[in-house]
Amino acid sequence: LKCAGVFCSRYVKEHMVKHNADTQHPVALSFSDLSFWCYSCDDYVQSPKLRAVLKHFQKLKFPEDSKDLENKMEELAIKEEDDKEEEEDDDEEEEKKKTEKPSKVPAKDLKARRTALDENEELKAKVKTTGLDYLDIDDLCEKIKSGKFKRISLLTGAGISVSAGIPDFRSPGSGLYSQLEKFKLPYPEAVFTLDFFGQNPEPFFLLSKQLYQPEHFKPTPTHWFIRLLQDKKLLNVNMTQNIDGLEHLAGLPEDKVVECHGHFRSAHCTGCQDKISFSTMEKHIREGKPLYCKKDSCGKPCKPDIVFFGEQLPLQFMLTTTQVLPKTDLLIVMGTSLNVFPFAALVDTVKETCPRVLINRELTGTISGGFEDDDDNYRDIFLQGDCDDVIHTLVEKLGWTEEFEALKKSKVKKMGAK
Repeated sequence: LKCAGVFCSRYVKEHMVKHNADTQHPVALSFSDLSFWCYSCDDYVQSPKLRAVLKHFQKLKFPEDSKDLENKMEELAIKEEDDKEEEEDDDEEEEKKKTEKPSKVPAKDLKARRTALDENEELKAKVKTTGLDYLDIDDLCEKIKSGKFKRISLLTGAGISVSAGIPDFRSPGSGLYSQLEKFKLPYPEAVFTLDFFGQNPEPFFLLSKQLYQPEHFKPTPTHWFIRLLQDKKLLNVNMTQNIDGLEHLAGLPEDKVVECHGHFRSAHCTGCQDKISFSTMEKHIREGKPLYCKKDSCGKPCKPDIVFFGEQLPLQFMLTTTQVLPKTDLLIVMGTSLNVFPFAALVDTVKETCPRVLINRELTGTISGGFEDDDDNYRDIFLQGDCDDVIHTLVEKLGWTEEFEALKKSKVKKMGAK
């Protein structure tokens, strides 16, 4: 950062790439997604030392005196007041639940960890500040059942949609990127850049044809679990990296889902920025054929509101990050490697006393602000396995099986315009 050079993008037209080659300056700050990138490592730079710099640029990008921001903040304040009234109405019911004795059958392999925690008075006291007594699934479920956690937030990634049959991007031969080899992309991710899209939008529409099939891809058990949290008035917000829209097919309300990387339910022209009807864009996506603006003065390709590399994340992302997530009293992260920024940094936006649960095939986010698995850990619980399998275990321990199974049989909503 010492040269303070400003370039269009990390990769588009190789402006910054050439600068790196000429000067050997490896680190760049991306103003589009508020992250640091290292060309030597070809990866994001992950360090708590950079948070102050990122906060500074965050204020520059989203000034507090922005008219749009003020309006959104006011809407959030009104909604928060409504939520508070709903919580007060539910107090009586919650008090009744607390008098019920929760069932508990601790697993033998957890006894040693509980004993060790009981013997460490200092760490045990710190764990208690989170609302938990122990860092395991049994104690977690007890506390949810007793009404300890009323604002549960979720961060979700591609792992929660795997069982829906949605193809991934990178698997050799079967991945979506491999199906675009005939177009000779400069690099696979180029299909999601405005520069390449402007020259040749066909690869994106062919890829979208494979990805957008709401009649074939149904919500997974994990999606229905999120819906169940909403029905029980426990869901604070679901922030997702996914663009498949399965949250909406499961019936989650718009104001409870933040699609950080966009969605297919609205579209616009990349030239004149005119809005394009959902039905028109959907027809072209299903056919795998590019859609161009009909204005004689424009003629540029149109795209759904999927966030491309270099594009600004939705305003709702920053509003939720600064106004909604900090009020979380339990954070659950599912099916994400926590490698893509700024989404990966969201785990660090909740209070230091907020317990965090990671449901994933492997431990991830071992950087500061990620999920800890060491002797000093006082708030992180790692539940290893496929998301759906772990969710079924959670549902059983919570005593929600009957409601959960009934919800899974409910009618799936149709995909509609945003």
